Amino acid sequence: MQGTSGYSYAKEQVIKYLSEMEDKKYFPLLLDEAKKEEPNQARDYVLAAAQLGGENAMPYVVSFGE
Repeated sequence: MQGTSGYSYAKEQVIKYLSEMEDKKYFPLLLDEAKKEEPNQARDYVLAAAQLGGENAMPYVVSFGE
């Protein structure tokens, strides 16, 4: 998702789609993309990663709030 900084409806839909696929291979990708965004822009990535990772995502999700 290189070069897609900031909000866009298309980006929001892609993030949502990846999380709904329930394919855990996208978990690291979503976390990496979240780290590239400003904290207020990373929300969708973090929520999608949390949905994919479940309990295993908590250490990563909590770290974004720090």
